[in-house]
Amino acid sequence: MAQRANGEAVPFGAEVFDSLKNNIGSVGQMGQMGQIYARVERERDQLTIKWGNQQDQYCRLNYILPPKPKGSTIKNIIRFDSICREE
Repeated sequence: MAQRANGEAVPFGAEVFDSLKNNIGSVGQMGQMGQIYARVERERDQLTIKWGNQQDQYCRLNYILPPKPKGSTIKNIIRFDSICREE
């Protein structure tokens, strides 16, 4: 789950972008608000979550995926909690 620094969940429907500005997912409401669903290709990166065009309608979070067993091609769904920082 991604929470904003003020404790609120990241809004449902927000778009998720990687550091190259590719749209890679969105924020869903499955189970809890603030759940990010994204198809990441990098082991680590910074995501930008954007829910509008105003200066205060985005936040960023960094992630590092856990190591995969050597030679593994299995793609897993990974769940983690993070604070999405507004800059």
